[in-house]
Amino acid sequence: MNSLDTNSVTNIGGVCVMNLNIILDRLEKVKNNGKDKWLACCPSHDDKTPSLAIKDADDRLLIHCFAGCATEQIMDAMGLQLTDLFADGCRVTRANKPPRRDVERALLHELIVLNVAITSRHSSRKIHSEDAARENLAVKRISAIFKDLYHETK
Repeated sequence: MNSLDTNSVTNIGGVCVMNLNIILDRLEKVKNNGKDKWLACCPSHDDKTPSLAIKDADDRLLIHCFAGCATEQIMDAMGLQLTDLFADGCRVTRANKPPRRDVERALLHELIVLNVAITSRHSSRKIHSEDAARENLAVKRISAIFKDLYHETK
């Protein structure tokens, strides 16, 4: 049994799809490094600059730490198992993209959150730590949406 959330693997038309984002979300400083390739900081050692390569190789995810960490150590540091790279032998791909309407709704929601935060700051009201954290999350989500949109048009 995989240690990933049950929502990370779905069956669409007889083809299993593992959500690559679950793994990428557990890493720091993730950068796209080409088609179906990423670099990130290795969670298995004190990594200041990305040294972990991740590649979607159709039937599996490949990971390699250029500092020499073993794959087992890397997966353990993320709280995952080696089998999570394979999704029980099913094809591993990025999850199907949500409908554009849903992306637009999510973007609008995050823009509203950010607008409220900016209005509060502008009126010199005290910002609570929870509100500041939510503001930061909104900025990250908006950035992620635009990165996804930019990546699609390349």
